[in-house]
Amino acid sequence: MDALIFDIETGPEDEEVLSAMEPEFSAPANFKDPAKIAEKIAVQRSSWREKAALCATTGRVLAIGMMLDDEVDLLVVDSEQGFSEVDLLTAFWQIAAPDGIWRHLVGFNSNRFDIPFLIRRSYKLGVRVPFGALNGRYLNARFIDLMESWKLGDFQSSISLDRLAKHLGVGAKNGNGAHFAALLQEDRAAALDYLRNDIAMTVAVARKLGVVAPLKKELAY
Repeated sequence: MDALIFDIETGPEDEEVLSAMEPEFSAPANFKDPAKIAEKIAVQRSSWREKAALCATTGRVLAIGMMLDDEVDLLVVDSEQGFSEVDLLTAFWQIAAPDGIWRHLVGFNSNRFDIPFLIRRSYKLGVRVPFGALNGRYLNARFIDLMESWKLGDFQSSISLDRLAKHLGVGAKNGNGAHFAALLQEDRAAALDYLRNDIAMTVAVARKLGVVAPLKKELAY
């Protein structure tokens, strides 16, 4: 199988974009105390902003980790080097579908989050998505979601990558993806180490589930 195993990391959009997208918050009608009203609205605003990175309208792609032909590669937005989200998305699609031929894209919860997020951000930024990503209203059959592989048709079942990797004995998280954007700013090396670990877990889970063949050599960091 010509498999590209991948994982994305996202972060919130710039403050200007978030401010324009922010909904109008309000307290319940039975709230009368101005201080309690203000506190309720502040909690709502904080909760909304904490989730901004999880939606393509309020978040953006900051990094993509990949494993192809037993080699790990990281695409990471870098303003100092002039590597933007547009550059990142463009590079990823070229790797995912060279000459318009789709590889098998293997991720965890990728058909529900990663792929839709990447496509929606590409729509937003004018990046061309290779033809065939969609088959009618469904995603391309070459997009393999390891969570779906684990569910085995039990659609009520759900599990995190961390829990599944621990259960299978192939690793564990070394951080929290919700903090990736801040970590990338504060400690880039630690952020990239987190992404590499996520890729290593995803690869190991894919091997355990029999989705991809065993690696020819151990992943090198």
